[in-house]
Amino acid sequence: MSRIIGIDLGTSNSVVSLYENGKVKVLSLQGRTTTPSVLLFDGGKVEVGHNAKNRMAIVPKKILKSTKRDLGQDVTYNIEGQQITPMMAASLILKKLKQIPMLFLSIHLWIF
Repeated sequence: MSRIIGIDLGTSNSVVSLYENGKVKVLSLQGRTTTPSVLLFDGGKVEVGHNAKNRMAIVPKKILKSTKRDLGQDVTYNIEGQQITPMMAASLILKKLKQIPMLFLSIHLWIF
C-alpha cells in the first residue's frame, strides 16, 4: 500500500491531499480543508493559517500574506525586526502544512 501526499502551496490558501488505493482525499485540520497562506509574527512566535488570518485586521503590521507572488524576486519583508524572504515565508507555511498528514496518518514525515 503506497501513499502519496500532495501539497498545493497557494497564494491565498493551501491544501494537503492524500492519494491512497487509487483515491484522493483532501485532508483537513480542525475540520477545515484549506489553510490560509498567512503568517503572523508576534513576539518571536510565528502562527500560520486561520489564527493568523483572523488577526489581520487587528495587527496588520505583524502579518505576511500573498508572499508566494514574490517567490524568485529580490524581496525582503521586515516584520517584528526580522528580515523574512518569500522563500522563508513559504518554508514556514510548508512546515505547518506538513503537520496535517502527520496528524491524520499518525506518522512522521521527512520532506525531500
